[in-house]
Amino acid sequence: MNVVRIAGMRVRIALWALIMTVLHGCLLCGAFNLPHPQLQAANFESQLEQQSCSSRWACLLHHNGHRTFRPTHAFRKGMLFASSTSLSWANGDEQDRVHHIAQKTVKQHILSARGYVLGVGLTFLMAAAALNLPRAPFFGALPIAPAIYAILLGMAYGNSPLHPDDGGALQPGLSFSKKRLLRAGICLYGFRIAFQQVLALGPAGLLVDLFVMASTSVLAWVLGTRLLGLSEETALLLGAGCSVCGVTAVLAAEPAVGAEQHQTAMAVATVVLFGTLSMFLYPFLYGRLPLDARQMGIYTGATVHELAGVVAAGGAMGAEVCATAVVTKLTRVMLLGPYLIALARFRGRRGAPQGAAATATAPQGAAAPVYVPWFALGFVAVSAVNSLGVVPRVVAEQLRTASVWLLHMALAALGVETNLGKVRGAGLRPILLDLLLFVHLTVGGLCATKLATGLFG
Repeated sequence: MNVVRIAGMRVRIALWALIMTVLHGCLLCGAFNLPHPQLQAANFESQLEQQSCSSRWACLLHHNGHRTFRPTHAFRKGMLFASSTSLSWANGDEQDRVHHIAQKTVKQHILSARGYVLGVGLTFLMAAAALNLPRAPFFGALPIAPAIYAILLGMAYGNSPLHPDDGGALQPGLSFSKKRLLRAGICLYGFRIAFQQVLALGPAGLLVDLFVMASTSVLAWVLGTRLLGLSEETALLLGAGCSVCGVTAVLAAEPAVGAEQHQTAMAVATVVLFGTLSMFLYPFLYGRLPLDARQMGIYTGATVHELAGVVAAGGAMGAEVCATAVVTKLTRVMLLGPYLIALARFRGRRGAPQGAAATATAPQGAAAPVYVPWFALGFVAVSAVNSLGVVPRVVAEQLRTASVWLLHMALAALGVETNLGKVRGAGLRPILLDLLLFVHLTVGGLCATKLATGLFG
């Protein structure tokens, strides 16, 4: 095992060295030269600064004897990289301006890197606190999920005088945690799913899952936008959280529907609220409803919001109920990828902005581009890999743990960027919508379970 690990490490190091050698050779040869007909002396400084800021390389130029400046090795000036921009100059005084802009650009890159480290570090500390607070003597007695602790810690800091309105130096790291780490966490969440679990569930459980997801999503959109006057983004976020897998679905649906931070924070809070309530309600209903252990497991897994809530509620009702409930819930989670793609297409056809592909970027009068959540496809791909069993069990377990940490770091970053004033401005309407959806899950899910198990056993 150690020999294989060492060999793999050597291969990765060799590949990395080869890539860096090729890139460095391309830089020295000017293979990445940028077109420069528009760079004239009149607006030289602003355009050079724009090009250098949009590049990952520090712009450093030297005279080559032909009144043209080309990239030189940055170590001569104490910098790590050089750009391959070619420019023509009117006089030698421009060199000082170039060096000034180059130093300014390098400083910006250093500050940006510092912001990444500080922002990601802050979300990591908040996630660590949120995951460990339920184990503390006092906080362990409270029925509060770690996800709520993460977002509350973020909101406490983000709405305090310590945090500037524009995010300050932490903004690059906060944005990275809220977007990149979130998508990575959702992809790794696929290691909780195996297609064999779906096949073992049978058609009854799958039909109940599909009914719950479709009916809850449609009901959330109709009641939220038509009856309660909520924004479409808020209604769809609440529908995703109630119909699929709670907080994870809300966070995954945020870029697909183009929601803002305060809308996502409100959706997370309300979904967790009623998800926590279901953990206490379902064990109370067990034995009082005309359902056997298998039916109760399907009912619980198809209607409880969070996977943790399914485990908690199912465990309180016995091993058979818990096993069936977990498999049913994991089937819902596996459908997250197709659900997000369908949600994004729905928003795209309605001409609504989604993620990076907003209608503002589309030509006037043209249809809005359809946002494809590639991380959802990654989630399905990871689930397929996990189903094949090619990943060692120890590695898969570590990746599951990593997904939990990444998702809680994203929640903390979301809390930091949440404006409490906007959350209060939403009023009680999101809570009322989630209450109506909770009633639908409880009653409609019960009817669907009885009907499906009666038809297919």
